[in-house]
Amino acid sequence: MATVVKTGFTRGAHLHFIVYKAVDGKSRKSFPVKFMSSIGVFNKPIKGKFYEAK
Repeated sequence: MATVVKTGFTRGAHLHFIVYKAVDGKSRKSFPVKFMSSIGVFNKPIKGKFYEAK
């Protein structure tokens, strides 16, 4: 079964995540994330577009 991801606003179940490293006890540094989809690798999803996982 393929996983379909929707960007932008959604009412159903969805995943929200951030990849980061703790810098000190008060701050953190986030890292860019790349996604693998059936159309290739991308790092900036377009709002309102659907993506199917590979």
